[in-house]
Amino acid sequence: MKKPLGIVVLSLLLIWNVCAAENVKVVDGDTLKLNGLKIRFSGIDAPESNYKGIEQKCLKNETIVRCGALSKEYLINIIGNNKVFCEIEKKSDKYKRKLGECFVNNQSLSKILVRNGFAFDWPYYSKGKYAADQEYAKQKNLCIIGLGFDPISKREDIEFIPKDRYRIMREYMPKVGSRGLDMMTRTCTVQANFDYFDEKDLIKKFVLANRLQPLVMALFCNSPFREGLHNFIKSNRIHTWQDTDSERCGIKKEFLNQSFNIEKYVDFALEVKNYFLKINGKHIDTTSYSFHDLIAKTPKEKNIKEYNLTINDWINHLSTVFTEVRLKSYLEVRGADAGKWEMICALPAFWTGILYDQQNLDELFEISNEWSKEDILQLYQDVPNNGLKCFFNGQALHELGKMILDVSTSGLKRRGYLNSDGQDESIHLEKLKNIIEDQKTPADVLIDEYNISKDVIGILNKPYY
Repeated sequence: MKKPLGIVVLSLLLIWNVCAAENVKVVDGDTLKLNGLKIRFSGIDAPESNYKGIEQKCLKNETIVRCGALSKEYLINIIGNNKVFCEIEKKSDKYKRKLGECFVNNQSLSKILVRNGFAFDWPYYSKGKYAADQEYAKQKNLCIIGLGFDPISKREDIEFIPKDRYRIMREYMPKVGSRGLDMMTRTCTVQANFDYFDEKDLIKKFVLANRLQPLVMALFCNSPFREGLHNFIKSNRIHTWQDTDSERCGIKKEFLNQSFNIEKYVDFALEVKNYFLKINGKHIDTTSYSFHDLIAKTPKEKNIKEYNLTINDWINHLSTVFTEVRLKSYLEVRGADAGKWEMICALPAFWTGILYDQQNLDELFEISNEWSKEDILQLYQDVPNNGLKCFFNGQALHELGKMILDVSTSGLKRRGYLNSDGQDESIHLEKLKNIIEDQKTPADVLIDEYNISKDVIGILNKPYY
């Protein structure tokens, strides 16, 4: 990952402003490289992912885990595509690395790593700066798991982020569904974003993505546990979203039509209730009004009625529309449960082989034109309970999955993007092919283990995660 770098000298500190994530390379759980400059996080210590060819491992609950690799991977995920700012100390360590503290969104990466159990406070150097964070991690026994729904915690156990926008959402959610607060606190998904050339290209990609979304949801089912038990649901995440807010969530029947266009999406979004407006620096609750109401100046409240909407208000509103396929300046597919790294890589690969291959896009669009809209919507409802065991269009869902997966594979091979070993991107579909062959989603594997042990925590402590 590399991005342009700017340098400003301020008294005894160097402030490195990394404008984009491409210029950031994660070396280890406590070390970054910025345009070739190595920066070691001062005052903490993370396990080594590769020290002289050796990966550090740790013993957790009598199980050996790749803690060095996990710490590095966690730091990569924290940074993502965000800007990174580092405060560099004047001194270097014995390996000639600069020492300092780095931030994303004004949050200390060192603090996040320690607080979540991926690094240790080093009191000799930190002077106890991260001691409270380490104690928190110890008490909570925190770790990262690849699931679509929190398998242990109750809703009341989880604190909400103290922001006005989330306060407004928290108060609104129980008015429009029974599981909105669970969505805010206990769900986790993987999303993939795709470009389009023009409206014609967008329509075909958007409609097909909506039609295929239930199949993708089934393949990625990975959240069978709730509050320490299997509750006979394969995706608690999907189940939760299905009763969060029917107005702004799910798959809309009109999105499945060949006649869909951008104007119809705008019409849909205009009628969705607007969460808030930021007026004079404050988030104002507008959940009683659609965006169309705000344009029409129908609100009774003087400060809302007199406020002149901006394009940013519209952009913010679109970001609070949570349909399974979301339209922005790009196309966002949102339906998959979070999972292990191979599943995270599989999702964009699957869609790329379809949406970025014109032959596949055209063929599958024509095939899916024969599918009943009602059948697609019914499949969407059935998936969280049954996963790949569903039936669709007169056949077992896994049979349709095999056909679609073969199509995606062909698209990735034609695309011809190769790694250093000469392998194309279809290698990222191997896990999905195994799922289809075995007819077992990640949720099914976990359920099988649960039926033997009845021990959710024990299952999650295995190297599988």
